[in-house]
Amino acid sequence: MLFPPEIVAGIAEVLDASHPPSLVAFAQTSKYHYAISSRFLFRTIRMTLGDSEEPERLRREVDKWEAMLLRSNAFAHVRRLILFSADQEREQEMPDNPYLALEPCERDDDPAHLRSCWDIYHMWWGPTVEDDPSLRNEDWQSVVRLVGQLHGLTDIFYACVAQFPSCLLETLRLELPRCRLHHFNFYLTDPNGAYERALATAPCLYSIGDLDHVDDETGRSLARRHAPHLTNVFVWAPWRRLRDAAARNHEPSERESAGRDLVSALQHIELGKSRYLEEPEDLSDFVIITRLAFNDFSALRILKLNSAIDYRTLPPSENFPSLVTLALRCIRDPTASSYWIAGLAFIRNLPRLTTLQLIAWNRSVSVVPGLSPNLRTLELTTHYDRDAVDPLPYGHIHQLIHQLATLCPRLEELAIEMSRSRGDASEVALYRALGRLPRLRRLTLYLGASPAPLVQVTKEDGTVALDTPVEPWFDAWAAEYLRGEPAKGIPGLRPHRRGHLLDLFVNSAIDERLARSIFAVIDGSKRTITGGGVMALEQLEVGIDRYSAGFPQRTPRFSPSMALRPYLHEALGRKWLVTRSVRDDARHVLHVRELCHFCQCFAMGTPQGWCGRAKQYKAQGADRKTRELVSKGGPFAEVWTRLWPDKGDGRLWLDSWESRPLELDSYLGKQ
Repeated sequence: MLFPPEIVAGIAEVLDASHPPSLVAFAQTSKYHYAISSRFLFRTIRMTLGDSEEPERLRREVDKWEAMLLRSNAFAHVRRLILFSADQEREQEMPDNPYLALEPCERDDDPAHLRSCWDIYHMWWGPTVEDDPSLRNEDWQSVVRLVGQLHGLTDIFYACVAQFPSCLLETLRLELPRCRLHHFNFYLTDPNGAYERALATAPCLYSIGDLDHVDDETGRSLARRHAPHLTNVFVWAPWRRLRDAAARNHEPSERESAGRDLVSALQHIELGKSRYLEEPEDLSDFVIITRLAFNDFSALRILKLNSAIDYRTLPPSENFPSLVTLALRCIRDPTASSYWIAGLAFIRNLPRLTTLQLIAWNRSVSVVPGLSPNLRTLELTTHYDRDAVDPLPYGHIHQLIHQLATLCPRLEELAIEMSRSRGDASEVALYRALGRLPRLRRLTLYLGASPAPLVQVTKEDGTVALDTPVEPWFDAWAAEYLRGEPAKGIPGLRPHRRGHLLDLFVNSAIDERLARSIFAVIDGSKRTITGGGVMALEQLEVGIDRYSAGFPQRTPRFSPSMALRPYLHEALGRKWLVTRSVRDDARHVLHVRELCHFCQCFAMGTPQGWCGRAKQYKAQGADRKTRELVSKGGPFAEVWTRLWPDKGDGRLWLDSWESRPLELDSYLGKQ
């Protein structure tokens, strides 16, 4: 018996959204299922051109896709075409299953989410077209031939070195007038050229970004004034240019204002940080966004300020009646409290805001006054000063976690930091508090494992010195200071003690068992919620916040983070993804996968397991090198071997440890 096509299509749609591997398995059960599932399997096709964008590589990609679409009779199902110049971290050939190789946002992009295609491709790297003009207009004829067969195409995402080809632009104008062009590296080689002006004023131009051509103000201004459907603008501008712009009049210039009544209002604006700097510089005001939008924010739905903006220069919240997604990066260490007050007031008064991302927030400032009960997605990360003598505690964040169920009862996705405390009752209570969010479905936890803070003590001679507390669970050995061994090149961490490093190891040790236990505690807390509307926890991503485990004993010749890297980063500090089975008859089954923590490549997309660099590093003998480090002895190795002595079971040094279980019994005893 065959189900009607609409029922099969509904099943395929659910699997596509919730568990793509299951859609592939479902499609393989019969030709009937495959034919219907093809509308999702081939909705997005991505061509990866490679670093140098060779014409032959492009032709091979097109030929493979044409053969695959012809074999599956799927030309009519393609809605999105991605043309991407891969860097070394991306695959260099078409994968065996292109559908499963797509990032979630590539399968069905919703720019209102915190991570969209623009967040993946803004890491794109390549020479300018003047340095590498390898792809000519005639080299794109194979793509034109393919696009001519995709009559249902609605979007082209273009992130290549070469300028968008004129032959493809003409095809869109004549054959696919409703197809939208999202140009990630928009620029005009000759602003007065006929083709350049045709590109900048094309009806198909919906999105522009200028990562490699930030100085092309003329091209951006021309598109902004004359492209009738341009709604999304992404800017990665030089810091000096922004500071100069801030010094000018906030009103758009006469040249920029010309034709402003002829264009549509922007719906999505993103200000990205420079790829040339590890950290963004502090900026002064909102003028660049004001100029891009012609001071009209009435239609703006998405505003992502990934470079720091002074909140005190933001327009009133009333100017953003349509804003649903907001990302704000904070200025590091501002002195005026009015900065934080202005930011919280701006957030609080956005009536339609449902998605909020706060980057580099100050831990000493509570975000509670700025949160709305309408939030459905919240991501909060704080600024960490690795050189600080006394890093700010997590007090406000822990208070927020305990209040979230009351403040934001509609939260469905949450990413937040919290501090570990050896899995004790207070740590378990934080997990339980997260479980009281009735609609929480996806949770990301950045677990902090900071060493004990320094305290000032007065010596017998009246002088003041820095010291560390002796915790109640320290024995005589743990209370000893961490002294170095200069003869072996091993520095010390005085005034921290052996027990503090032992605690740091314990808090950094996250294995599969602990990841499952955290999921179970949160899920168990959800089961105690009475009333309707409770949604099951579907996904937990958990790992150590790599910026939290810092010691302040930093000198020009010694970095504690580098000395402890083999222990904290290469052995411990694992990252796990726990997901609930999507099968109705197996909802109690959890699937656990280790994510790549080696190079912290989450910013480039969620990796499927370990990335190529991590596998290569392990193959080059990382375990042998770290084993030799431990065999040298010293204060760090002594603490490690006391906590996890060699059991002689043949396990690699990198894996010869286990996490400390959560103290669930002690938590229950306090209830």
